[in-house]
Amino acid sequence: ADSNILVEGWGGNVVCVEISAKSGKGVDELLEVLLLMAEMLELKANPKGDLLATVIESKMDQKRGAVSAIVVQNGTLEVGDAIYSQDGQKCKIRALNDFKGDIKRAVPGDAVEVLGFSKPVKLGSSIFDKKESVKQVAVVKSQIIQLKDMGGIKKRQLNLIIKADTRGSLDAIESSLKAVIKEDAEINVIVSVVGNVGESDILLASASRAIILAFNVQTPRSVSDMAEGYGVIIRTYKIIYDLLQDVDGTLQGIIEIEEEKIKGRAQVIAKFKLPKSGDIIAGCKVLSGRLRVKDKLEIWETLDEMKKAKGSEDKEIEMKPLYTGVIKNLKIERDEVNVAGKDNEVGVFLNPPFPEVKIGYIVTVL
Repeated sequence: ADSNILVEGWGGNVVCVEISAKSGKGVDELLEVLLLMAEMLELKANPKGDLLATVIESKMDQKRGAVSAIVVQNGTLEVGDAIYSQDGQKCKIRALNDFKGDIKRAVPGDAVEVLGFSKPVKLGSSIFDKKESVKQVAVVKSQIIQLKDMGGIKKRQLNLIIKADTRGSLDAIESSLKAVIKEDAEINVIVSVVGNVGESDILLASASRAIILAFNVQTPRSVSDMAEGYGVIIRTYKIIYDLLQDVDGTLQGIIEIEEEKIKGRAQVIAKFKLPKSGDIIAGCKVLSGRLRVKDKLEIWETLDEMKKAKGSEDKEIEMKPLYTGVIKNLKIERDEVNVAGKDNEVGVFLNPPFPEVKIGYIVTVL
């Protein structure tokens, strides 16, 4: 209802069918409804006409290269055909796959995977068999952009480079970012690409002063080291909501964009007392950087308090940490370790002891 989509049960004209991909419930009813609606709306396609297809998913496969899942709406698609995507790519089809395996031809209504593009095609892009069709779409798009640029007001920009596991993830992130609106700041997505974070991303981020958002992709160790050298921030996510919260917080100034390397930061999530010795163990989750045995550290009540103290230029306002000491020992589960990296949960033994430690406190390596 919020999106003005009214189903039949609510007085609208949109058919609603309850289905389950896991159990198969409602699939037959859905197919019957689709056929009925196609007949009522007189939806027809010409297999011999000009090709028109739409990309519904796109990804980079390590073995097969760029793979784009498309639905053929008009015309016929065959192995060996030359086709053009809306984003300007030309492709000679190397292979077509459907749910049964390799096929040679796809007709209207077929959903197939296309192999042959040099990189993943943007989700929702149209596929044509004539280059002129792509040019016509590009002309319309450029006219829309010119209209948007007229009379624009300059704002502070947050430059982003987005890397994700699939094209569908990228488009979901980009569309969600459009809802993050601030009066005096805006998001500028410099590039959004499927694949792991690479050295070229670090160079681009350094030149454009951008933050790299990595969603469900890997960052090789060599690339992480290069990012540290260039002062580039890479943030990794597995949930889109967390990514959006971070971006929103950055725009509001809640999250400080740190150019300097964070040696180590953790949050206390549990507190334990050893029965024999009575030693207090701070159970921590490493938020960034690493914790290492013999590291000097501070403990603060909140992250905001720590940032306020570090960033304050007012000498009259003197804020001190709750504790200053050294990491005596580290344990992950029952194993003693020398280093605990990001996202690890680790037991921290402090020297001198700090029995007043509480859940929620922030640990920062000096």
